Amino acid sequence: MKTAAPTSIGSEKQVHRPSRQIIAKGKAQRRGKWSPAEIEILREHYPVTGAQGCLKYLPKRTRSAIATRAQILDIKFHHHKPWIPEEISILKEKYPQGGTSECVKLLTGRTPKSIRAKASEMLLTSPRQMHEQWSSAEIATLRKYYPSGGTEGCLKYLPNRTRAAIMAGAQKLNIKYDKLKPWTPEEISILKEKYSQGGASECAKLLPKRTPNTIRVNARKISLLRNRPWSDPEIDILLKNYPAGGIKACIQLLPHRSRQTIRQRCYLLGIQRT
Repeated sequence: MKTAAPTSIGSEKQVHRPSRQIIAKGKAQRRGKWSPAEIEILREHYPVTGAQGCLKYLPKRTRSAIATRAQILDIKFHHHKPWIPEEISILKEKYPQGGTSECVKLLTGRTPKSIRAKASEMLLTSPRQMHEQWSSAEIATLRKYYPSGGTEGCLKYLPNRTRAAIMAGAQKLNIKYDKLKPWTPEEISILKEKYSQGGASECAKLLPKRTPNTIRVNARKISLLRNRPWSDPEIDILLKNYPAGGIKACIQLLPHRSRQTIRQRCYLLGIQRT
């Protein structure tokens, strides 16, 4: 009598597991087969609106299921379907009044994204965009100050606009920021004459195309220092704090003075560390 040879762990009979495709097929079957009416809806609306647009006509189907079924049936989504005169007429009439939300109700074959793109192409503005639209005075300000001062230079002249809005407005109007615009001899002459007395803020009034920051940068390049007179309270702070604490102690009490100016003033006054 033959006895069955013991099986090792490695030779155990493998358990058959269904593939992912079979599992997906089983799930699809549990959801229910596509009815002829659903397929007819898919053929009618999918080429125009895609899976997203078919959701409202097929509420029991997911976006993924719609796209998969359209692929099986070889139904293509025409992304760039030309706009017909009737659609353009609706867009012209309704977009300025109600924006995308109003138009999408009347243009069932168009997505919100395509409606916004076509409206932008036709230079139509929605109520929200009209509220955000730039006035002629703001555009003139942008054209005047953005080329030389950029976004930062326009902020003080356009207090109701954010940095992002200024940058976007300049980009839309094709206004370039000339970061390295050379200084003219007249500008340098004003800088040399006024910077030592009034600093960047005073020069900015006489140099409207230059921001305070660019004025300070160029002043350092040509070795200009602001010669702001020292007050008696400031000198008292130096006399009391520099001998024991040095520049570190003084700069906390003189926030508008740099380390270099504090060191230079102490040297001129003969104040030394103890």
